[in-house]
Amino acid sequence: MGKNSENETLSNYIDRNVIILMVVVLLLSTSILSFKILNYYPCEDVSILVDMDDEIRVGELIKFRTSTTVEKTLEWDFGDSITMSNVNEISHSFDTPGTYNVSLNINGGTCEKFQEIVVLDKKKLIDSTKIPMINIPDHITVGEELVAVGINKVVNGEKWEWDFGEIAEIVTSEDSIATYTYKTSGTKTVTLVVNGDNDHRARKYISVYPKEEDDDDISVIVDTGGGPSITEITIPDGPTGETGGEDEDDDVKVPFISERGFEIKLVQVAKQQISERDFLKYFCGDISKTIIANGKEMSFQKFCNDRKGKKIRVKELQLFKDERGCINTISIEYKKRW
Repeated sequence: MGKNSENETLSNYIDRNVIILMVVVLLLSTSILSFKILNYYPCEDVSILVDMDDEIRVGELIKFRTSTTVEKTLEWDFGDSITMSNVNEISHSFDTPGTYNVSLNINGGTCEKFQEIVVLDKKKLIDSTKIPMINIPDHITVGEELVAVGINKVVNGEKWEWDFGEIAEIVTSEDSIATYTYKTSGTKTVTLVVNGDNDHRARKYISVYPKEEDDDDISVIVDTGGGPSITEITIPDGPTGETGGEDEDDDVKVPFISERGFEIKLVQVAKQQISERDFLKYFCGDISKTIIANGKEMSFQKFCNDRKGKKIRVKELQLFKDERGCINTISIEYKKRW
């Protein structure tokens, strides 16, 4: 009997403890659930809004806002050791360039949002008065010596570094004048740096035309239209048979055309009223000569073919002729019209 009584007492004691534990667990669970319910805020309704330009740079103020209007505990972290609490809108700037993850923590972690911000370095301020001037002609011919003159109004130039846009070599001079001879044709960029100040570098463009060739004969190139083959007709330079002693200028008469007249004919080519072959007499038979069109090299024949059926407006036109009046090359600036 004694043993049974003791077992019964122990069983009642354990049952009581289990019940008490269950009650405590239930109360704790209920408290936690109640806390979460009372502090719940739908995270999908929250976002970080950033008022900024296309680029963000060091030192620029950026306005951060949150879309939530409910009174909640807010914690901002800008990823640069700067934090701010309990504000819906705040302005912040970054001291160094880099990528930052801005975070917004609501109610101690109930909801957390992130926004990546890329910060660029400060823009360098360029003082236009410190940029030197380059004095060169608009165009020159291959093999002709170019004389470039630099002008610096702000400081005395002790070191003048010239780059003529043809080779990697820098021409350095102790005075403002430098010379250079181009070996290839095309549009070149001439740059000048004074006293090593690369932030105030001067640039200017120059058109370099192909070198004139002294041909004894004038060739007419006829496009057969059926492939790469061409027919070449050569007009001899000098007396033949017994006709004797007349110069080429007496044999070949090149008609005069002004730049305005040439421009009108180009418009007619674009309208397909005439073809490039109508220019043969002005080019002394060679319409495959290289020209400069909007800064690019191409043959005159290709230029005409590309412009057919398209409206153009000629902005500037220069004709370069030899002593006989034959056009060697042209420089044209034009704009497409729609």
